[in-house]
Amino acid sequence: MQQDRKRYPIGHFEYGKSYSLDETRQHIRDIAKLPKLLKKMARKLSGEELETPYRRDGWTARQVIHHLADSHINAYIRMKLAATTNTPAINPYDEVAWAEMEDGKHGPVKNSVALLASLHKRWVTFLHSLTVEDLEKGYFHPGMGRVFKLSEAIALYSWHGRHHLAHIKFVAQGQGEKPAKPKPSAEKSTGKATLGSLMADEAPAEKPRRGRKPKAAAEPKPRKPRTPKAPKVELTEAEKAARAAEIKERRIAIIAAARAARVAKRGDTPLKTKKTAAADDGTPKRIRRSKEEIAAAHAEQAALRAAKKAARAEKVTVKRELSETEKEALRERRVSILAAARAARLSKLEAEGRLRPPKAEQPELTEAEKEARAAELKERRIAILAAARAVRLAKKQ
Repeated sequence: MQQDRKRYPIGHFEYGKSYSLDETRQHIRDIAKLPKLLKKMARKLSGEELETPYRRDGWTARQVIHHLADSHINAYIRMKLAATTNTPAINPYDEVAWAEMEDGKHGPVKNSVALLASLHKRWVTFLHSLTVEDLEKGYFHPGMGRVFKLSEAIALYSWHGRHHLAHIKFVAQGQGEKPAKPKPSAEKSTGKATLGSLMADEAPAEKPRRGRKPKAAAEPKPRKPRTPKAPKVELTEAEKAARAAEIKERRIAIIAAARAARVAKRGDTPLKTKKTAAADDGTPKRIRRSKEEIAAAHAEQAALRAAKKAARAEKVTVKRELSETEKEALRERRVSILAAARAARLSKLEAEGRLRPPKAEQPELTEAEKEARAAELKERRIAILAAARAVRLAKKQ
């Protein structure tokens, strides 16, 4: 039971079932996602895990990945034949024999992962181009003796990819079988040489480059015996202080010698620094201020800032008082300016003849007059609609 669960981890495929258009779209999405999921799963496998069968007497993870590439290449060709030929009979292949060949048993898995990525892009583009009528087309499988519609074939290979991904997942989770001991290669057991071994034996020796003599193999130089390092002696605090003072004096002497060399290189006139320039001019050196002097300077600057702030506040207060007192006068002046501008605009329109005469005041209607006017408007609307309908009927005739 355990082996059957490992052999069919997502269950058996149901043959002869019909599928809706939404189910077929989901199957195409499964086919499109397979290369990315396979690449993610293959990255988790070590070299030892790739040689691990997912079940007893089953394929290794490497063989499963290569089998996916073999199977889906055939599936792509079969579906294209079914879409362009009237129910073609496909040519089955021995998947077990293909898995036992050298490229399927020992080849690098990255080749099949890359092949599947490119193949599925073409395959999915082809599947999206199929119509509902195309999905009813199919191919004849001689091994099974029946016709597979394209909708069923798409469902089959959606299941096929998820089926083998589950096998690889067993190995990645450490649930695979222990790898068997390596068997002797076909060349040793049968005595037949493969094409690769013949090409390796017959490969010509590499020719030296033109214009250069081949370098002779250099003899390895004898290594010198390493002298053992003397053990470190712990220094006392007094010795450490004396050593630090010695290093400091040596650094000062080196800097002084370098400065003297630069002065000699530039000439007799030494480079003037700020200190030497102040000494030559006779100006006194800068004296460092005391804490009391610094505090007094800070207090003086703070008082100056406070005085400036008070002056600004006084100016704002005066401005606000003036605006309050003259507010009414400013309002009256604004009203007079707007009235003058309106009068000028009206006179200009009157001179150009664009001024509309004022509307006459209409007397208030009684309830009876309002009802009579509404009835008159209703009759007029009915007459207009009847005339329009008569015109349309005349046009149709």
